[in-house]
Amino acid sequence: MVQDVAFTGYEEETQPFMLGWDLDQSGNPVVGNGSDEKPFLVGVSSRALLQGWIVSQDRLYYTSRGLSQILEGMYTKDLAALRRVFEAVTNKLLRVYYVMGDADDGQFNSVKNVFGRDNQYVYLMCFFHVMKIVNDTLKFVDERAANRVRKDIYDLHFAENRSDFVRLCYSILSRWRSDPSTAAFAIYFKKVRLTGKFIRW
Repeated sequence: MVQDVAFTGYEEETQPFMLGWDLDQSGNPVVGNGSDEKPFLVGVSSRALLQGWIVSQDRLYYTSRGLSQILEGMYTKDLAALRRVFEAVTNKLLRVYYVMGDADDGQFNSVKNVFGRDNQYVYLMCFFHVMKIVNDTLKFVDERAANRVRKDIYDLHFAENRSDFVRLCYSILSRWRSDPSTAAFAIYFKKVRLTGKFIRW
C-alpha cells in the first residue's frame, strides 16, 4: 500500500503521499515490518502541508526507562526522511526555528542529529506534558496546596517576559519551600523544570 501512494515528486498540491524512513535500491520507501529490528515507520503528508510548514511527529508507545535510547535511531530516521522529502518538494533547505517535544532524550537527540548541524532552533517543552507530570507528582499533596502550585505554574508559563518569569520564580519557590506540604515539590520542580535542557515550556 505504501509503495502505491509513495512520494514521487509529481503529486498535485493537496494529493496525499506516504514516505518511509529510507529508500530501497529501486527508490521505493522502506517502512519496516513492526519488529524491533525493522520498526514500522511511515509518514503521510502533501505538498501543501509541507509548504505550509505543518509538521507533526507522533509515536504509538509510552516512554519507559531505556526505551527512549532505543527509539532515538527511529526518530532520527523519521526526521531525516521528512527532511529529504521536504527538500525534494520545495527545492529549499528545511529551516527549523522551533521544536516542541517531550522531556525525552531520544527525541531531543534525534532533532539535534538531523537539524542541529545547520539550524539554530529552540527546543520547547510541551506544556501539556509538563502539567501532566506535575499533576502526577502532586497526587500526594494536600488539594488546596496542589491547586496553588498549579496556579503558580500557570502564572510562570504566562509570564510576560524573562524578568517577570525570574521574579515570579524566586517568589514562588520561596513560598513553596516555606510550606512543608510543597517543600519537596519545590526541590523537584527547580531541579527538573528550571535547569537542564527541558526548561522552555
